[in-house]
Amino acid sequence: MTTTITPSQYWREIADLAADISAEAKAEQRTIGEVLHEWIDGHEWVIYYANNLPVLQHASNPEALIDAVGAEAAGHELKVGGLTGLHTALAYFAMTEDVQNHAEFVDWEWE
Repeated sequence: MTTTITPSQYWREIADLAADISAEAKAEQRTIGEVLHEWIDGHEWVIYYANNLPVLQHASNPEALIDAVGAEAAGHELKVGGLTGLHTALAYFAMTEDVQNHAEFVDWEWE
């Protein structure tokens, strides 16, 4: 099964996530990092393997995992989770970075 995610769908979803995450963090007086992790970690484009590669096609930095944890840790992810586990981690970090970089969060203090 191949999943198609267009660039406009991807960036609309990033914008929507940024708005929703920001609103939830403010309403519940939680840290933005905590809410961001929960939303991205459970997002269908991260948890369903068929969506991982389409996410990486449109993300601004598909190597965000390596930037965040280093190549050695990324290699460990491959050893532990196999190729699908690596793709999931890459999609998670790429989407997280794109949401963090969204204009919705320009004024946020990251904790």
